[in-house]
Order: sequence, then C-alpha cells, then structure tokens
Amino acid sequence: MDKNRKGPFEQLPQSLVEELLHNTPRISESLLNNYKEISEEKKNVREKLSDQIETDRDLGRPVIPTSAGIDGSYTIERLLSTDLTAYAAVAIEGLIPPSEDRHWPKPKHRSSVNPAKHSDESSKVIRATMIGSELILASQAPHELVLLDGSLITPLIHLNQAMGCINDVDEKLKNEYLNKLEKILKAYKQILKAQRSDKVFVGVPKYSSKSEISKEFGFEDRVDDRALLNHILKTGELIRNVKIEEPASEWHINLSKHPESSKLEKIRDEDVKPALKDIHVIYYRPQSWMPVLRLEVPPKIASNKNRIAKLLRGIEHQCRTPAIMEPYPLYIADRMVKHLSNAIPSIRQAVTQDMAMNEEENIDDIYMAMHSYRTEGGY
Repeated sequence: MDKNRKGPFEQLPQSLVEELLHNTPRISESLLNNYKEISEEKKNVREKLSDQIETDRDLGRPVIPTSAGIDGSYTIERLLSTDLTAYAAVAIEGLIPPSEDRHWPKPKHRSSVNPAKHSDESSKVIRATMIGSELILASQAPHELVLLDGSLITPLIHLNQAMGCINDVDEKLKNEYLNKLEKILKAYKQILKAQRSDKVFVGVPKYSSKSEISKEFGFEDRVDDRALLNHILKTGELIRNVKIEEPASEWHINLSKHPESSKLEKIRDEDVKPALKDIHVIYYRPQSWMPVLRLEVPPKIASNKNRIAKLLRGIEHQCRTPAIMEPYPLYIADRMVKHLSNAIPSIRQAVTQDMAMNEEENIDDIYMAMHSYRTEGGY
C-alpha cells in the first residue's frame, strides 16, 4: 500500500467521521425501502404504459448516421487583484459507422481566457458564453446526428441570467457575450427548428429531475422519470412523445440591454420560444448495461418517424461498451472539458512569471497580486 496515499476521511476529525458513518444504516434502509416499493409496482406500471412502449426495431433500422457530441466547461480563478476567467466548448466526432470514410481529423473547439475585475456575477456570463459556443459548434457540425450535453431548455435559462447581470461584469466579458449573442440565438434557432431533414439535434441531460411520467403513478416525490423507467424499460425499448413539462412562468430572455435588441427579440419571439413550448422527450434504453437515456428533441424531429429511427440507431451505435454509460462522443467531450480547471493554474503561473520578467521593481507585489484564493467552475 502507498503510505502517502490519503483516505477520504484523512483531514476530518474522528468524531465527525464517526457521526457520518453512524448514519449509514438509516440511509441504506430508506433507499432500500424506496427501491422495494417501486419494484413491487413495476409490473403494474409496465402494464399501464404498455400502449406507449415501443422498440427501436418497430421504427426501422436505417443506416448508422455519423455523429458528434458537444460539451463545455468554464472556470474562474479568484486572485487577490483580479480574476482569471476561461471557458471551452468542444465538439467530438462519434464512433465512425462502418460504411463511412469521412471524419474530423481532430476535435473542434471554441475557447477564451481573460483577466476580469472581481464580480460575483462573472460566472453567469462566462457560463452563458460557454453554452452559446456549444450551440454554435452544434449548428456547424457536418454530422447527421448532433448530441448536446444537457437539456434543450438550459441555454435559454442561462442566456437570460447573463443578460440580467450583464452590466455588473468586466467590460471584456460583457462585450464578448453581447458580440456573440446574435450568432448564439441564430444557432439556437437552427437547432430548435431542425428544418434540415438530413440532420438530427438532440439534448441528452445526464441529470434530470423531470417527472412527467412518474406523476401519473404518484412517484414524483420519490423518483424522477429516468429512475422510474430504469425499472420498466428493457433493452431497445422506448417511450416517446412525452411533452416537456412547462414552467410556472413563461420561458423568457430579456434582450433589452443588447444594442440591437429589436432584431434579437424577433428571433426569440418568432422562432425560439414557440419551438421550446413543443419540445418532446424520448426515454430510451439502448443497451442492457445502460441506464435509460432522456433524449429531448425539437418538434419537427419528434413528429418524423424516420428521423426518430435515425436518432435511435445513432445512439445505439455510440453505446458500445459497459465501461461508458453514456453515448461515446459526449463521454469523450466531457472528459476533455473537465480538464480545463487543471490547466488554468498553469496559465496563471506562466502569466505571473512573464509579468515578473518584465518588471524589475515590485516583484513581490506581483506575486502577491497573482495569489490564488480559490477556483470556481462548472459544466
């Protein structure tokens, strides 16, 4: 055993560890009871859902489509004198179908790193710019199946949050976001309208608390739809045409602070918002070792049997090994972007050394000003 390797409780007081471990039987009992209740109702739930359950083979077996997965992350290094902000969006090509010889020679990406004044709101603007860059990459991908990490609703929420605090952040962050916003909304429109018949866009949230189906059976207080359907759906089975749950208040993005607000509001009101109201959800189990996937698709894809068949065929092809419990390109993209937070301290160190080499006096002040207190980030 490596004597230098620290255990998970190494830095905690012994009494705190004992108190935490004391709760293990109670937690186990609670979760096991919940599991048993759902298992006992499994047969009844499946019978009631039988009219909605289909198999992927019922929809046909089209040629395996080419695919790409899009993901992103952002990070903020909080320094004494300033913040160092960065984001990256990455597009990864999926497993190439046997009949296909075209491929991307390397991943595509959008990224930015900038110093910024201290602001608690910076993370909202950085996140929105990152998500917008994901949308742009997705709209430009030449593949037949484009998988976005997360819900198709999420971009609107974060774009709106960023607009709400846009005047409270550093000018560089503000201008970068505002300058990209028209391109972001046009990419969002292209994805949600999905007018090209040779292209399928789909949102694949890893985590979801939605309960459109579990509410029907009184399970919404205990499990969400994915957790419930993991007990119900077998390999190759799916439930589709589930309408997405609408929020209590209307989906909205306030564009009044943008210099060309009227142009962007037209895209928002005529294209983005109507399509969001008609997003459909598909729950699909591509392999026996895979959890049920929640797939969110635009209305024009949901209403087209051939495009749904292409979607399912592509998802199945990208889920080929029990070692990866999500579609392959999303897994690889996620692994890549998670390393962004590890790269920023190295960039900070290089910047600090460069500053010190170009400043003969007050070197101590430079090192103090570039001292890092904490790193924040997200995906």
